[in-house]
Amino acid sequence: EGGAFHGAILDRQAAFIADVVQFLESACDLHSISVVAHSIGGLSTLLSLQSYPKRMGAVRNVITLGTPHLEPVWTWEPGMLNIYQKLLRQQLDDVVLLSISGGLRDEMVPPALGYINKHSAISVLATDIFASQTSHALGMDHRAIVWCHNLLSEVRTVLYTLVQGDSATRSLEL
Repeated sequence: EGGAFHGAILDRQAAFIADVVQFLESACDLHSISVVAHSIGGLSTLLSLQSYPKRMGAVRNVITLGTPHLEPVWTWEPGMLNIYQKLLRQQLDDVVLLSISGGLRDEMVPPALGYINKHSAISVLATDIFASQTSHALGMDHRAIVWCHNLLSEVRTVLYTLVQGDSATRSLEL
């Protein structure tokens, strides 16, 4: 949809994500939702958390893959800059955020743009995850990050750990 280039498209995507989360929460009686988002989908998710906090209330964890968090890769219209300014001020006290950047092989989003400087946020490179595997020493390209079995296996482990931690926290509250 070209969402990486137009703020209005990102706003529509954020509204759609909020609608989906609200639907899943009510239809499936969910109280904790984890979102895994690729590239601009990570920005849409964060924008949704900021713009629709009540509808996104069940979101506890967000994992982004190859998302340019610090600044847009390309900007041709002011709406994108406004969104980045809003997101840089965003507080995420109730959400754990993990950003995984592709590394040097990501030809679309340079690794430095995946860094997040927020409380409850962790930023890592795919190369950090594969430190012992020389075949992934430079990371992976922008599209491969969503289908690489080795990386997705680690993402599943992280999600399982986050969900288990969330369940344990809820048990303690009861």
